[in-house]
Amino acid sequence: MAKRLLIALWIGCAAAVLAAASVAGEVDFDPSTFNPLVGEVVTFLVCEPCLGGGGYSYRWDWDGDGKDDEETTNALVDHVFSDAGAIKVTLSAVDAGGWPVSRTKAILVGESPLFAVRKVIPEQGGSLFVLVTLHAREQVVAPAVEERIPRGWSAQPVDLGTAAAYPMGLALVAYWYDSINAGDRWSFSYRLYPSAYGTGTPALSGTATGYLPHVPTGDPEKRVKVEICGDLSALQ
Repeated sequence: MAKRLLIALWIGCAAAVLAAASVAGEVDFDPSTFNPLVGEVVTFLVCEPCLGGGGYSYRWDWDGDGKDDEETTNALVDHVFSDAGAIKVTLSAVDAGGWPVSRTKAILVGESPLFAVRKVIPEQGGSLFVLVTLHAREQVVAPAVEERIPRGWSAQPVDLGTAAAYPMGLALVAYWYDSINAGDRWSFSYRLYPSAYGTGTPALSGTATGYLPHVPTGDPEKRVKVEICGDLSALQ
């Protein structure tokens, strides 16, 4: 199991390296899961080839408060989250001269019937390819994803799979008519295009929603709404 986990993490990092092969000096990482239980051991793997060279130390902010909680020279590190909720994890890689590069990703701690993971890939010309994958731990009715579109950028669906999509103000909403069942993974993708005012690296955010069919109508637990995990921006 441990060997398969490491292989999966390395594959994820390899994909990040291929997607950003020309951007040495960036840092990326992958967790063994984006939706761990409270108290579960999560393995984080630094994608070292993104950095170029060696001699880096790694500083981790595990709770999103902007302060480093752990420093190590090991590219593989385990962490246990003690509180449930949407958490931003930041990795800062520091070279021998003290120059840091950072990367932040969202983790949803605590068992959730539904969660979603975002992957952002930079493209030539300044556009961004965004893949969102919905994961179900139990049956969820009317699943949907709302991605907030950064100001100065426009969104165009690429591959909706079985979803339908429509713009809603500064958001792109994708929804499914069918229920998603436990163990299913559904994906859709879109592309972000910058305008004259949409340069740089935009911050991304969004939510995944749905309803639990076994919970009585009127019960606040019937509706599931969680922040989307994964990439919050693109590698430069």
